Amino acid sequence: MKFNFKNIWTITCVAVGFIVLPACDDEHEEKLTGAAPVDQAVDVSSRITGFDNEVTGAGAIATVQGSSLEGVEFVMIDGLLSPDVEAQETSVAFEVPRTPAPSLGMVDVVLIFSGPERAYSQIEVVANPSVSMVYPMAGFEGDEISFIGTNLDAVAEAGIGSVAGSIVSSSAGMLTFTVPSGATDGDNFYLISSSGARVETTYAYVACESNGSIPACLEEINANGGFEAGDGSSLVNWNIYNTGNPSGDATVTVGSGPDEVLTGNYSMKVVNPTAYGSSQWRVQVVSDAFPTTSGKTYLVSYWVKAASDGGSIRLSSMPNASYQGDQTINSSWQEVTWSFTVTEPTQTATQLSFDMGREANTYFIDNVRVVEE
Repeated sequence: MKFNFKNIWTITCVAVGFIVLPACDDEHEEKLTGAAPVDQAVDVSSRITGFDNEVTGAGAIATVQGSSLEGVEFVMIDGLLSPDVEAQETSVAFEVPRTPAPSLGMVDVVLIFSGPERAYSQIEVVANPSVSMVYPMAGFEGDEISFIGTNLDAVAEAGIGSVAGSIVSSSAGMLTFTVPSGATDGDNFYLISSSGARVETTYAYVACESNGSIPACLEEINANGGFEAGDGSSLVNWNIYNTGNPSGDATVTVGSGPDEVLTGNYSMKVVNPTAYGSSQWRVQVVSDAFPTTSGKTYLVSYWVKAASDGGSIRLSSMPNASYQGDQTINSSWQEVTWSFTVTEPTQTATQLSFDMGREANTYFIDNVRVVEE
């Protein structure tokens, strides 16, 4: 039998006359709290044999297993009433409330039968995963997508719409999975926690099969923009030009770990201990050359953050330099874009220069992409 809290009042009291409503209120309140007079309550906890999953979370469907459970009307978890209960002879499935949600850790579960019978148990409530960023949001079937957030090491399934992808790797702060066959353009990314709770993100998938001309779906023409090439001991396809004045105390290395990397395993890490004011070029890292065509315009995108707010960064192209304006960089990852046009008739290749001399700070750069517009 299935009970829905929204209909409790109707089920319990609709046929009762106005005069007896207070008594109905008392019974209603007693059931909702799981309380019963000591001389009336009957403890039938022995009917419970366990749960289908020893952990649960807000929004999950938890199932109590046992015998003679068909008379359960309500379930309370950590003092909160489940909004949806389905009781059968050998099991009771109930939804764990989302708002408010139960406390984390071991909490009490009370099965409330139609009469004075009560069954008591406990279950562990764990935090649901959360997603603060999806990168990239566009892709082809089989491409890798990364969730950035918290508790992502407790994810059992990740996908798009209603189609699950294959999880490639996961840690507490990042989970990577592949775009599944059948994923639909415009559907939201989702995940299901190990407790069974479904977490729907607000980020929508962009299928490159039907959006191939947008920049996010174009293949980048620069090398190693994600800094994943090599063994992480040194930068590959990137060149250190200036470390301050032009040789100074700045260092350029491979970043690693969740605090330094947006996606993947590595990033570029630049530590500049000296502020050179308007001389951004005094700390400079330059890409290998990539092919370009005179008269064409190219879109550059990159993700960057600083160790502390108030950093500054600038892009320029080489040779025949074009300059991006100085960008204020704070301590959270942000995407920066810039377009430049190749104007020199004989120019067939271009390099990108990251300039970080203006402000003393530590900079982390990841996912540099150059595409032809």
